[in-house]
Amino acid sequence: MLKTIKINFETIELMDFYWQTAARREKLADTYLLDIANRPEMEAVYTDGFDQNSVRKVLSAVINYEPVNEATEKELEFYQSNKFFADDPGNVELTLPTVKTLNVDALKEAFSGETKYEEVNIHFVPSYNMVDKIDNSTLTINFFKLGVDFSDFETVLIEGQPLKEYIQNKLSEML
Repeated sequence: MLKTIKINFETIELMDFYWQTAARREKLADTYLLDIANRPEMEAVYTDGFDQNSVRKVLSAVINYEPVNEATEKELEFYQSNKFFADDPGNVELTLPTVKTLNVDALKEAFSGETKYEEVNIHFVPSYNMVDKIDNSTLTINFFKLGVDFSDFETVLIEGQPLKEYIQNKLSEML
């Protein structure tokens, strides 16, 4: 029986400050970028060709309005997404409030029977082209893959589905 669903959007809050700072063409210390890169929830997106140093390198290039040098394909995608949000912080303003107020408690009723886990964690992080990753009882969702339904600005979509519906489908896979 699913008893607890914890949502972690702390990394996205750090990134929101980063994108706002970049939009104002201000600088941030490398330690701030390293704090983001070293967050435990970011571990889910690290692979060959994309690691903590990739995050630091790309975020540094974006905030300094420089190209990212000798980048892997994943680093380039991460660069382009961050550049998009830094150049137009309004994109974050449309999506972040819905994520921060996301209430998925009703999903516990949908999984009131026997489940593999009693507690699941949902992390929102910035990433490259991945949409999500399931690792045991943790679902990591790429914030860059979220979009607003422009016919209803209250609805956030991922892969064409409302976010809550998408999460329910992913929880079905996990549990």
